[in-house]
Amino acid sequence: MRSTVRAPAANRRLDEKGRESGPSFLRMASTRVIAAVLAVVLATVIIAAYWPGLHGPFLFDDYANLPALGAFGPVDNFRTFAYYLTSGRADPTGRPLALLSFLIDARDWPADPASFKRTNLALHVAVALLLFDTGRRVLMQLGRDATQATLCSAVGAALWAVHPMLVSTTLYVVQREAILASLFTVLGLWTTVSLWPSIQAGEPRARWTFAASITLATLLATLCKANGALLPLLASVLMGTVLWTPAPLPRASQRVVGLVIGVPSVSLLLVLAGLGIRGIGLGLIPQRNWSVIDRLMTEPRILATYLRDLLLPRTDTTGLFNDATVPSYSLIEPASTLPAIALVGALLTIGWRFRKTQPLVALAILFFFSAHLLESTVIPLELAFEHRNYAASLFLFLPAADWLIGGGRRALASRRWRHATYFVAGVLPLLLAGLTWTRASVWGDESRQALAWAANVPLSARAQTFAARHEIDAGAPAVAAGRARLALARTPAEPQLALALLDAGCIQGGVGPSDLELAETALRTSHVLTSQIYNWVSFHVAQSAENGCRGLDRASLSRLVEALGENPAGHTIPGRLQDVAQLRGELAITTGDRAHAEYWFQRAYDADPRPAVALQQSALLAQHGLPCEALHVLRHAHDRLVMRPKIELSMQGLHAYLLWRDGYWKREALRLDTIVRHEADDQCHA
Repeated sequence: MRSTVRAPAANRRLDEKGRESGPSFLRMASTRVIAAVLAVVLATVIIAAYWPGLHGPFLFDDYANLPALGAFGPVDNFRTFAYYLTSGRADPTGRPLALLSFLIDARDWPADPASFKRTNLALHVAVALLLFDTGRRVLMQLGRDATQATLCSAVGAALWAVHPMLVSTTLYVVQREAILASLFTVLGLWTTVSLWPSIQAGEPRARWTFAASITLATLLATLCKANGALLPLLASVLMGTVLWTPAPLPRASQRVVGLVIGVPSVSLLLVLAGLGIRGIGLGLIPQRNWSVIDRLMTEPRILATYLRDLLLPRTDTTGLFNDATVPSYSLIEPASTLPAIALVGALLTIGWRFRKTQPLVALAILFFFSAHLLESTVIPLELAFEHRNYAASLFLFLPAADWLIGGGRRALASRRWRHATYFVAGVLPLLLAGLTWTRASVWGDESRQALAWAANVPLSARAQTFAARHEIDAGAPAVAAGRARLALARTPAEPQLALALLDAGCIQGGVGPSDLELAETALRTSHVLTSQIYNWVSFHVAQSAENGCRGLDRASLSRLVEALGENPAGHTIPGRLQDVAQLRGELAITTGDRAHAEYWFQRAYDADPRPAVALQQSALLAQHGLPCEALHVLRHAHDRLVMRPKIELSMQGLHAYLLWRDGYWKREALRLDTIVRHEADDQCHA
């Protein structure tokens, strides 16, 4: 295999006549001045492109994560700060650094989304500027002169930063987790490139600084999102492509690099292999309609789609709605499965084969696929999301920028063509910025957003539900009902659509029997049962006591609860079993059936015994004039309220221990017990 010896970083790239490369007007300026000006221009273009989207609303997972800001009261003292910081449930780490960053914008809930989106944008700009300098150092390591490296890196960073696909990461508040993880990842890569010449020279201080910085950056990135654990592997991709040289590293440097980069990378690959082997034997994944093998066959199709949308950008993407993605159940079903697998294999082969002769191309390819290892392989997450490309695409556009500013221009003899490549390099980021501005404008207008997503993804039940909910709120329930019925005809096992249809019926005067049957079918057959479904039923159970909706009385709601109870998808999940029992208890409350209310609440608690559940049940019983039953529920859960939780190596385990250690549940139970006993007027002392 032919190898290429890298020129020293200080060498300048000369054209065929021995002149320094780069536009003539730039050769007169200081490289630092050029870099500073380009950084300001880059930041300005990014902010301008995203500005229309800063006034958009919170969305979906924002409401599942951000209310933790007020779950224990305003975060204004150390106790509530500790409760909040350990409250994360995503990943074993709980993503505490991401949670910490949300305190920049609010310390209670509800809050204004604009501040969160501005902070996201500021962090996105920071990632882009750090990527700019990292790319500049990479290109200088490859022998480009300082001016050319600065120009190429600016174009590459701009093409990434203003790409319209990244809008769904930057303007989706909860995806700050992905932005922060990427920020620390790029910081680790920047350190690697900066210290590499000194590491090659065997300088002890450089290699230990490298070891400390990579370890710290990996830890910080992982505390934002689990993807941060990929940093050592991504650094190894950087080393194996653009930092590679024929001369071996000094032995001491080899040991440090092997310990800091090699061991974590191999360990992560072994963990993923173990998860894959274990997952293959599980069959269909609970709450999914596919297996791990199906997922592994499906992901190449999705990765190919990501690459298509990155290289041929558009504004009418699926956005946050990818539930219409059809899994691959064999190599020929769908027909695109095998060609997509072949494409991914070919790209990986190209990246590996040309890692020494075309290092930038190899970096772009191998970095992209390596960054997808956690979210696009064996872990049974949802099949696709655009934000998974935020870190994966960091270096995807650097080869094109280098060709336009440097390599490609030298291959074109005509001065006219040289100027044309410079022109294209300057115009492309502006065109992408225009597309991003268009897409950000949709994100800044909830009405346009709902209707645009429904039009872009007509087969997505979630997109149609989102649009129907918007139409209901906008005073067009008949339109919403028509949309929901049409979508249910295609996907009858979608509870969110069915429940939106019932809400539209309530506003129109009442729920008809046919719509109720559609809802029962959806609740009985859906593969995915979310807490939002149970919350909807619980809300209407409470409303039924006040004759809230004609046709949605206690008997109808009881049928819906029974349909949920018959759904096999919920039979193996303690939380779903608890939800059904809880709903049965709430129905019993509305009829004044004290015995069954207490019975079902205790069954619900036993299905997934958590202190918060017992306190909620007791409070609900007391509110409905059942103080004796409220006290019985508290007594039933007493041991759990005071018992030390099991030690778990996760943030959830730490959170449970912290609440127990502080006596939080014991205090809350005592306070509630006192209130209930006072209101019971001594009738429950016997």
